[in-house]
Amino acid sequence: MQSNTGQACSTQQASPRIIIPTRLTGQPPPLFVHSRPFLLRKTMLKNPFLNQSFDPNLKWFIGVFNIYDREEELGAELEKYNPNNRMDREELIKNYALDLSYLSYRHKHALIKSLECSLNDKNYNFQKLFEINDDESASWPRAEWYELENPREFLHEIYLLAQFFWKDDLQKAALEDPSTW
Repeated sequence: MQSNTGQACSTQQASPRIIIPTRLTGQPPPLFVHSRPFLLRKTMLKNPFLNQSFDPNLKWFIGVFNIYDREEELGAELEKYNPNNRMDREELIKNYALDLSYLSYRHKHALIKSLECSLNDKNYNFQKLFEINDDESASWPRAEWYELENPREFLHEIYLLAQFFWKDDLQKAALEDPSTW
């Protein structure tokens, strides 16, 4: 899979590393340690709504906040949350971004691996995910969504919370060979 910086995510298995606690090094530990390879391009997963290959695009996580043509219902519900406020962001992620019941455990695994790849890319432009072109039928619930203070942090929080809320699904998928999907 290519990131929005043009670099491909590695499909090689990472070598095991020892993680030294942050308090001893003064540096944050690496975000992710892979236990097995994951081939994002070689998936046979189907989109749950279309008869085509599943694209583990990060917009699956944030598209749920699109209120275009739903301003009175969803817009009214979401406008009370500020995505730049940590507590509000956690509620948004738990109740909306990870509420993807129409996705199978395999789809969730593919999304998390795609997110992991993007988070590992220091040049990935997360703000670009939140940009809406003039020709698109989309809108965000509040002005803060158009220029988040830290879009990378928002997606990183999705990753962390998904590890908890999707734990069973991710563990189930990790026991399988993704190339057989």
